[in-house]
Amino acid sequence: MARKHSNFNERDFERALKSVKGEPDFTKKEFCEELLKHFSPDKTGKEFFSEVYVRLLDRDKKFNLKGNYGIETKRYLEGCSEYIHISTQHDGQLLIHTEKPYSYRDNSQDRGSSTPEKKDDFREGLFARWVVRPIADIVGKRLRELIAENSEKKEEIDRLNSRVSSLESENTELEKDRDLWKNRWKQSAKRNRETREEIRDSQIDVIENERAKEKAEKEELEKIVKEHGWDRLEGEEDTSPKTVLQAVEIAKEEFGFLLFFDTAFESAKKSPYQYPDRVLEVLRKMNSVASEWLFQEDGDGLSFERTLRKFHDSDDGPTFEVAEKESQSSQQKHNRVFSNGSGNKTQRRKMLAHVKIGRGRLRGGAGRTLRIHYYAERGKDKVEIGYCGEHL
Repeated sequence: MARKHSNFNERDFERALKSVKGEPDFTKKEFCEELLKHFSPDKTGKEFFSEVYVRLLDRDKKFNLKGNYGIETKRYLEGCSEYIHISTQHDGQLLIHTEKPYSYRDNSQDRGSSTPEKKDDFREGLFARWVVRPIADIVGKRLRELIAENSEKKEEIDRLNSRVSSLESENTELEKDRDLWKNRWKQSAKRNRETREEIRDSQIDVIENERAKEKAEKEELEKIVKEHGWDRLEGEEDTSPKTVLQAVEIAKEEFGFLLFFDTAFESAKKSPYQYPDRVLEVLRKMNSVASEWLFQEDGDGLSFERTLRKFHDSDDGPTFEVAEKESQSSQQKHNRVFSNGSGNKTQRRKMLAHVKIGRGRLRGGAGRTLRIHYYAERGKDKVEIGYCGEHL
């Protein structure tokens, strides 16, 4: 914002300069002209100065030399002889004449008097001439310089203000362009994201459909192979489990690091899952992981679930997933508490961690999905299996 400047003109400067010098705001000629306008001489062509001066002051107070400017009247009239005729009586009173009197006495005659009043006037004159006026000249010169500098700075400030206004206008236009391009970029980015998501979703759908189709064909071929006994050599006895219960019984006998609860056998007996050999293979993997994990020191940061996932990712066995807990809604339907033994020796355990074979309950129902709930804790010598059946 531009700074405000006072309208300091030459007239103000002259007034200020005269005020510093102690001079009135009018010339001696103007003073004498105004004084003579109130001059009413008698028959002898003269009148007391004091009477004329009183009438002048009644008309205009600015001519009050003593009151306004601290100037002694007699001293001031010394320089007015060019414009007015003044004489001094023996009693010290001043007279104004229409013409210069023969007995005119100037201040050089008066200087012979050594009255205190005239000595003070003389000292004041010297002080004004040798002290006040030089200072006033210096101050006046500096004032003129400041006025010139002020004028130049005002022009520079006006020029800068004009430039600022121009830049602000340009900045406003640039901000509008920025906002326009920013909105365009956001819209373009949004369209790109939507396009990528559409392409990705369509590709995922195609891949999942192909995988599901291939998996269904593989399962169907495996089922046909097993039904005809083509998966074993001629004369070789078929030892693969035919039911989930048989898979659990085989695992109990062969896998020494798994402990099966009674509820595991009960759920396996009821399970309609069509691929019991896969159940046996998953239990074999769990047993292999348990044989090492149960006896390792705590602090390695690997839970049983993470270790089982790593083990699963390292081979081409049956597809399964590992979950460490259940949702609240699933627990409300079944509390996942399983038991082993009877009577006073009954052991109960809440088992939220589970292995998922197959996905969901659709596309084949319970015959294509199975859950194995377990409990694994370091310090124990076995992983407890509490459930092996359809999705709860």
